[in-house]
Amino acid sequence: MGAQPKVSVIIPVYNAEKYLRECLDSVVGQTLWDIEIICVDDNSTDTSPDILKEYAQKDNRFTIITNHENKTASQARKMGVLNSCGEYIWFVDADDMVKPEACEKLVALAAEKNVDILQFNTEIINTGKLSSDRVESYRRFLKPYPKMLEKRSVFEGCFKDHLYQFTIWNKLFSAELCKKAFAYVEDIPLPIAQDKYAFFLLSYFATSYYGTTEHYLYQYRLGAGSTAKNFLTKELHSRHCKMAWVEDAIERFLIGQGVVKKYQSILNESRDQLLKSCVGEWNYRSLSGD
Repeated sequence: MGAQPKVSVIIPVYNAEKYLRECLDSVVGQTLWDIEIICVDDNSTDTSPDILKEYAQKDNRFTIITNHENKTASQARKMGVLNSCGEYIWFVDADDMVKPEACEKLVALAAEKNVDILQFNTEIINTGKLSSDRVESYRRFLKPYPKMLEKRSVFEGCFKDHLYQFTIWNKLFSAELCKKAFAYVEDIPLPIAQDKYAFFLLSYFATSYYGTTEHYLYQYRLGAGSTAKNFLTKELHSRHCKMAWVEDAIERFLIGQGVVKKYQSILNESRDQLLKSCVGEWNYRSLSGD
């Protein structure tokens, strides 16, 4: 590609054929041409690998990384980060879309504010026709904090004061921060709550955050994945319970940083939220015998 691209767009892909073309088209169609698109195929068994190959043959901005076993999105994102060359990094999920002007606006604002983390607004597409209460709950969860945060306030603002939340696809990151944080991501499969683990590390090492409520640049398909189910299968319940793996990884990180006692209250609250999340699934879904 020549000169360093402005943005590395990293897309973990696993059996995403239903929405993958729409996702890739939205990224390819950015008004900012100077981007690289890193897709990590996590051992898909559908036609996703063929779709990725097709797009890579037409556009030299694509880099396709193939896993020969499923390593989950946590590892796919880490592989993408380690192979990226951009000045900034943006994580996009394979069943979502982004607005055409997204990269151009984000790069300009990130440079203006000179921040490690730039959060922006999300347009929710209610693919699963979920209740208005649930959609509103997600909208509140995804809302940026419309001010500047610096130093420890970036980390504590998310995990202690709850000024904003830990989703990583509605944020642009400096590549320097991403490479530092993802070096600490353990090489273990994490079936769920990967965003929480990644952002715990990202916010811990970040020195600045800014949130803008002006721009709706990410289109999130609510109900496209596991949120589409109105019943709770044994498999889905088991997957949710594996959030404990993330909490354990977070604790090991804090121990390694020598700050587990300092942030014990955050760790305890995080584990409490895990339990509430697992139990909360029963409020939204009925148990299936499958």
